[in-house]
Amino acid sequence: MRARDMDRLGVDRVIAMVRERVGDASVYISIDIDVLDPGFAPGTGTPEAGGLTSRELLAIVRGFDGANLVGGDIVEVSPPYDHAEITAIAAANLAYECCSLFAKRLRWPSRRVPLVGSLPCVELVVDVCGDEA
Repeated sequence: MRARDMDRLGVDRVIAMVRERVGDASVYISIDIDVLDPGFAPGTGTPEAGGLTSRELLAIVRGFDGANLVGGDIVEVSPPYDHAEITAIAAANLAYECCSLFAKRLRWPSRRVPLVGSLPCVELVVDVCGDEA
């Protein structure tokens, strides 16, 4: 899925497609901050014009409410390039949303599964994809 698909399909359809593909598998969310347009995350070593807005990415992360999340990370935040801490704020909010999903999942016993160990896992990588197939 490409960033431009967000315009064509919309956030809700993108979330539905990803959730359908993931199904009930364990999910590890890896967010490469350069998926955001440089206007929303300039502090990265590889800024990509035409990326997602922070609102779109937050909606995608929130769309994993109820999924079998087992872990996650946020990468490519580069403080030397983050002159106004815009990228750090975006990354911190994404981390907060991920932590909230974990806390919500662990709150109800019916949703509890081990967070560590050798679980089969689908890794969802949120990154900018080029036009190449």
